[in-house]
Amino acid sequence: MAKKTKKYKNTIMDENIPGVDIFETQKRLPSILLVDCSGSMQNNKSAIEASVQAVYTEILADPVASRAVELGIMSFNETIKILVNIQEIYKQTDRGENLNFVCEKQTLTGFAVQEALYQLESRVQMYIDSKSGIRSYAPILFIISDGAPACYNLEVKREEEKAREEVYVKIKNLVSQNKLNVICFEIGNLCNHEVMQKLTGTDDPKRVIHLNSGEESAREVSKAFKITSSLLISQSNNENLNAELTREDNNNNNFQRNEINQNNGRNRRNRRRKNNNYEQ
Repeated sequence: MAKKTKKYKNTIMDENIPGVDIFETQKRLPSILLVDCSGSMQNNKSAIEASVQAVYTEILADPVASRAVELGIMSFNETIKILVNIQEIYKQTDRGENLNFVCEKQTLTGFAVQEALYQLESRVQMYIDSKSGIRSYAPILFIISDGAPACYNLEVKREEEKAREEVYVKIKNLVSQNKLNVICFEIGNLCNHEVMQKLTGTDDPKRVIHLNSGEESAREVSKAFKITSSLLISQSNNENLNAELTREDNNNNNFQRNEINQNNGRNRRNRRRKNNNYEQ
């Protein structure tokens, strides 16, 4: 990915960042579920918890995705919390359980997305730096929110707005280069749709999914996560398959051309022999 984004100063994280298993040769799909935990999300807390657990259930049920997907969980309000560092999903023990989503305070979306991009970039760099040179799919960032960015401190608000404008540009560039995918989930009817659409880096309305509160949200989030990850994996596999088929076609064509050339050579030699016999 591009040059790393700066880390947000008010970030709480576990410094014991999981390493990359160099003996696992499966191509990796780094992803983050970024959850708005501002005060207005209090009524959606149970839906958030159900959504996260449902994502784990869906991915672990898929034998291909479960080996490829590496998932991190982050929450944000005035503070950004990295609840689960990006790691192979099948190696995680709690798998979405025992996460404490504290919904309070304001919504600093720009800073949170900056931090999420930083975490994804760092993970991709770990693949590159690994001895085995691990390959990866374009990372996925899922954002769940119920409202617009909100900040009542004027100085922080200016910094937040600047951070948001920077991530709009960064995400658009990365998405246009097929180096990132962003899916946004709007919960309820108060969400700023324009902001959410910009955060996807495209004008494609399918990248923003509207959710109602409650258990239905969990099913929609997990379903979208599975579909997106599976499509990316299958698309890459199809590209690899097409490349293999192209090479095979080229080999077959070369073989056929060699056969034709050999047959033409034999025909010419046979004609020369017949002409020599006729002259004798």
